[in-house]
This record gives sequence, C-alpha cells and structure tokens, in this order.
Amino acid sequence: MDRAAIAEAFAGAYRGAYGRLLDGVPVRVLNLRTAVIGARPKIDLLSLAPPAEARLDDARRGGRSVWFEDRVEASVWDRLALPFAAVVRGPAVLEQPDATILIEPGFAGRVDRFGNLILERDG
Repeated sequence: MDRAAIAEAFAGAYRGAYGRLLDGVPVRVLNLRTAVIGARPKIDLLSLAPPAEARLDDARRGGRSVWFEDRVEASVWDRLALPFAAVVRGPAVLEQPDATILIEPGFAGRVDRFGNLILERDG
C-alpha cells in the first residue's frame, strides 16, 4: 500500500466517522498496529539453561540487610549465574539485569534444567 492509498483509506474512514473532512489539515500516522501469523523455528529451551560449568559459589554476591517483619541479613546472588539444581534459601535477593527477585524467609528457590527459578516453601 502506498502513501496515496493510505491517505485515501484514512479520508474514507474519517468521513464515515465524522461526516466530513477537515481541509488543509495534514494527515499523520500516530499509531500503527500490525499482526503477523507465521511459523517460527523451534526453540531448544535447554539453550536458555545455565551453562554446565556454572558453580553456585560463583553466583554469590555477598549479603545485604532487608526488611520483612524485622531487619534481617539476606544473601545476594547473581540470578543468571545460578547453576542447574541450585537451591537458594531465603531470605535472599537474586539480581538480574531486568528484575530483582526476593526470596522470603521460609522459602527456597530451585533452578530447574531450563534455568527457571521455582519458588517453594522450604521444608
């Protein structure tokens, strides 16, 4: 579709909605929505898993004071460096570029084989 066809389609839609056109007012596209349907290649979810050489000790970043019902010391971890089957018990803070995950006391986070973090009550 070229510029003239888009302008004509807009004029028809505008005239249908408002009964007239506003002469001399430039037309601008402010929002454009698209939808695409197609096939994508299969993704091997294991490619997102932590590397086989990842070690729990390398993921530890220290500690920090956090507040629950009282101030407690929480371990701090590099979330993306946690190896498969790692278990981190709360209180803990897991940091990654797009999120910070807080594991409360009495909970634990376990890394599954795809790199997901599964939070469950500890014990």
